[in-house]
Amino acid sequence: MRSETLIAVVVVTHNSESTISRCLKELRKESSPYHITVVDNASIDQTCDVVVTEGLADRLIKNQDNRGYGVAVNQALRELSCNNEASAVVLLDPDCFVTPATLEKLNWYLEFDPNIGAVSPVLVNTSGERQVTAHQFRTYRTELRRIFHEQPSGVLRTSTHKSVRLTDWVVGSCLMIRRTALSDVEGAAEQYFVYVEDIDICYRLALKGWQVVIDTETVAMHIGGHSLSSTGFARFAPIVKLINELLFYETFYSRLKCSTIALLRLLRVIRAKGLFSQRAAVLALASIGVPSRAIGTAILARQPESVRKVLKEKWPAPL
Repeated sequence: MRSETLIAVVVVTHNSESTISRCLKELRKESSPYHITVVDNASIDQTCDVVVTEGLADRLIKNQDNRGYGVAVNQALRELSCNNEASAVVLLDPDCFVTPATLEKLNWYLEFDPNIGAVSPVLVNTSGERQVTAHQFRTYRTELRRIFHEQPSGVLRTSTHKSVRLTDWVVGSCLMIRRTALSDVEGAAEQYFVYVEDIDICYRLALKGWQVVIDTETVAMHIGGHSLSSTGFARFAPIVKLINELLFYETFYSRLKCSTIALLRLLRVIRAKGLFSQRAAVLALASIGVPSRAIGTAILARQPESVRKVLKEKWPAPL
């Protein structure tokens, strides 16, 4: 199954000193042709020193300001477009650990099936327990089922391969994307700062006719949230993710569909946790048509200075 095709690996770091060596060292030992680009978003720890000292990357880009995940990914992609012939790009989180054998297998699917635009392994935690990696885009039907505590059906669909399943979107911690597919969707979305870029890119791949799949027999270990504590907004992160998801659906769905899905999600939150929560407030505003950017601006203004400092002029993205 080993392929000599060049595979580009893109890692965006922010205060990732504790994980970056483990993330990339095994790939650097491998003789297979990996071209690794690390884009550092203004780390204040020793992330860049570790990358340089241990020789973890072919290219290290140091940003003086953290402009967000999507911007950093696109920086790397622009350099790759000029300097190498990789047929696939792996978007790899610095707290995700994957073996060369896993990447070789994922790349084999891209080479075998020209319809596949992106493929992911199953993510597992440090105890080896499987994380929910594959998801559906939200619809009236999925949200109605969730209100009554029913799992959405059809998350995984059959494909032409034994262990591979078609799905709508996958968590982007270890996402291998065909280079031509990435060109079709013009890289990563830059409007979110952090979170939801994986949903967005999978949706745009689907719009262009590419399949998104998950290999249920390969795994990658993912810690998750390793740098949040250093940025000061760990507790605010779920709200950022929620508002970014609302922004995503505003981008691609009608206003009526966005409002209705927000209302269905609100009913689920009320049923589970009651009416008085920040999450319920966000969804209530979205259900009556308040734009996500306006919601985000209003809620961010009420956050501690440590949170506002991180997100100032970057999130929510201006119109």
